[in-house]
Amino acid sequence: MTLLDDDHQLHDDLRAFRRAMHQEPEIGLDLPRTQEKVLAALDGLALETSTGTRTTSVTSVLRGGAGRTGSAGRADGAAGAAGDRPVVLLRADLDALPSRRGCWTPPVGGSTRRTGCTSSARSSRSARS
Repeated sequence: MTLLDDDHQLHDDLRAFRRAMHQEPEIGLDLPRTQEKVLAALDGLALETSTGTRTTSVTSVLRGGAGRTGSAGRADGAAGAAGDRPVVLLRADLDALPSRRGCWTPPVGGSTRRTGCTSSARSSRSARS
């Protein structure tokens, strides 16, 4: 399998995941169905995954195996596995926004929640109206 094949497979998987997430929007910090979908998507990957104790958050860490060790880049100044290698932090909010009408996906079961709307999407939609 080539890198391009992997890319096509990942694209299809990510699209299916996004669509599944939009079918059951949840509001606030209690997101059990969202957490379940995220955990299922991360299952089997080489990640250290943990869940929140007071919220339905999910945190995953991917650790690299190569590189120098040292204190550069560590907030506490301690030496660690990451050393002076680059570190990337990704954060995502996965809760829906309350609304009387859907945005890109139709409401599910009479839901008043929407997903995928940003202020720019709302602005451009309003400008076209």
